[in-house]
Amino acid sequence: MLVKMEEGWEQGPRCCQHAWTGHSPPMLSGTLVTVIGFVPIGFAKSGVGEYTGNIFLVLAFALLASWFVAVVFTPWLGVALLKEIKAPHKDHARLTTPAAINASGALIGGCVRYRKALC
Repeated sequence: MLVKMEEGWEQGPRCCQHAWTGHSPPMLSGTLVTVIGFVPIGFAKSGVGEYTGNIFLVLAFALLASWFVAVVFTPWLGVALLKEIKAPHKDHARLTTPAAINASGALIGGCVRYRKALC
């Protein structure tokens, strides 16, 4: 939300709407994939399932509550706490230039290539 406000967007509904439309579907799909991965544990009809079945319920509830907080409560809190930016910054484009992307890729590649030397 802060980046969008620095780009000149108005604080409030438009920034919240972007946080919802831009981030909630991928976060929900990741949350549901994780919950679905634990379904066999949750519905196992064995001795192990008897002891670990509640883990599935706790995990599902915690992940869905976390998704709700991330896409509903946090943007609302951002609107309540973030101050209106008086002079929008125009520097965000320089962070995603091809040179910046190549430099960060080279840095990550070097760290991976020389990982034993860095330890």
